[in-house]
Amino acid sequence: MGATKQYLLELASLGAALEEADAIEWAVFEGVLKPTYNLATDTQAIVSRRTEIVEAYRRYLSNLEAYANTLTPLFEEIAGRRVA
Repeated sequence: MGATKQYLLELASLGAALEEADAIEWAVFEGVLKPTYNLATDTQAIVSRRTEIVEAYRRYLSNLEAYANTLTPLFEEIAGRRVA
């Protein structure tokens, strides 16, 4: 397991910016990017799909934020009931 974790960290470090590193990590865990465990092959896949990966990650974050916003009134109502 340690070698896999180290390899995934190495892949994530290919992202020039923090957002790109997060996007690469997200893509691997979501199955958008399937590592071959051949660094040259995986690097090429990341470089060629970088824009696609980052855009998909941004959509994911946007959807997550929208979902969280729909739950905010519910959480506020629950918190208000506990205080009362």
